[in-house]
Amino acid sequence: MPKPSKPCNGELSQETQEALRKNRSRAQWGTYRCQVCGLMVGVLEDGGRWIPERHWPSIEYVPKDKDGHETYPWLSVHG
Repeated sequence: MPKPSKPCNGELSQETQEALRKNRSRAQWGTYRCQVCGLMVGVLEDGGRWIPERHWPSIEYVPKDKDGHETYPWLSVHG
């Protein structure tokens, strides 16, 4: 079955909404699971409600750390 090429009309779970409402510290923001397609995506606040960033389930995204920097698991630095 082909993956959809349209953007997902994402939603966040009520638990995620509550957690984000209680903690507004940007350092704590990360990626959260979209309830519609299951992808881990960033979030935005829109009129007091948290919504997933626009995303396309047919695209593979590079994971990001809690500070929003792209992480590449195949590039590990050992100190």
